[in-house]
Amino acid sequence: HHLETRYNDLVKVEASRPKGIIANPPRHVVDLWVRVLKWGLDLKTGVESITGMLLQWKETVSFPPQVLVTQDAEFHESVRLTKLLLTSIIVEGQDFMLSKDVSLTPLLSQLRSKTITSFSNGNCARLISRKEVVESSTHGELLLSRVIGAEADLQSGCPLQFVRDIFWR
Repeated sequence: HHLETRYNDLVKVEASRPKGIIANPPRHVVDLWVRVLKWGLDLKTGVESITGMLLQWKETVSFPPQVLVTQDAEFHESVRLTKLLLTSIIVEGQDFMLSKDVSLTPLLSQLRSKTITSFSNGNCARLISRKEVVESSTHGELLLSRVIGAEADLQSGCPLQFVRDIFWR
């Protein structure tokens, strides 16, 4: 909820800024911040959809009586739903998904190549750079912490942790 409020407030500020007048922060910085906040909201919404679909799948899937729904089957269904609903979101924010000591996993590489091939050349610039956000302003690091920080993730229902668990299981 707090992320949505920040996003809506920033969109209002962006829309009310006078054109042709240099303002601080510059328009491209505000545009970047709007994208980062929207990315966080899209990730949260996507994970909520996946969670709902996964619960529905668990209720409707029928295995023979002697076979319990295994964690493997649930994991594979989570991956299938993630590919279906979150591929472009994950690729756009892949810089947020990776930490300094973790490299691209095979699943993330597969999602990345699938999404990038579906982008037109003009859309390849849609990837959001952590460095660009941090360097955009003295408040860049704070903005990132509000979207991808541990406390922010917890307040949003842990969508980032959910996706990281799928990629680094």
